[in-house]
Parts: sequence; C-alpha cells; structure tokens
Amino acid sequence: MDLKIDLNPEDLNKAVVQAVIDSAIGKHIEAVVQEEVKKFGQSYNNPLRSAIAQEVSQIIMKTLRDEHSETIKEHVRAHITVEVLEDITTKAWETMLAKY
Repeated sequence: MDLKIDLNPEDLNKAVVQAVIDSAIGKHIEAVVQEEVKKFGQSYNNPLRSAIAQEVSQIIMKTLRDEHSETIKEHVRAHITVEVLEDITTKAWETMLAKY
C-alpha cells in the first residue's frame, strides 16, 4: 500500500493554526483577547472613541461649511437684533478694556 502525502507550507501552517485555535490554549487566548477588547471599549480615555469623535466633528464642520454656510448666514442675519448686536459690542468692549 502506497501512501502519498502532499503538504505545502501554507497547508501545514493552516493546520497548526486551526489546531491551536481548537485547543484549550486557543480558547484561553480567545477569552483573554475578548476581555482586553471589552476593557478597551469601557475606558474613559479610550483613544478609539476620541479618534472617532474627532473625525465625526470634522465631517460635521466640513458639511456645515461646504453645504450649509449660506443658509446659516441668512438665518443669523435675519435673527440678529439691535439688542443682540449692542450686547455683543458691549461685551467685546468690556473685554478689551479689562485686558488693556
């Protein structure tokens, strides 16, 4: 009886990886990784959350600037009253006097 085995490095690597994943060590590694990912997501100073928030903020600002700036300007012009303008001017003047 002839037995021919044809293994290439890629097939051998896949078999070893699958054996590790299926073993008790693989289950332990999976549990540890899942726990660390869970901790990462609960962190107050989560860098991923910060990066996402910054990117979303930039997208919102770009959209407002590129697509809605004229509409925003029109609404601001329509709703600025003399009182609001005087209040802004007074506060700006008081701030300048306090600094200098």
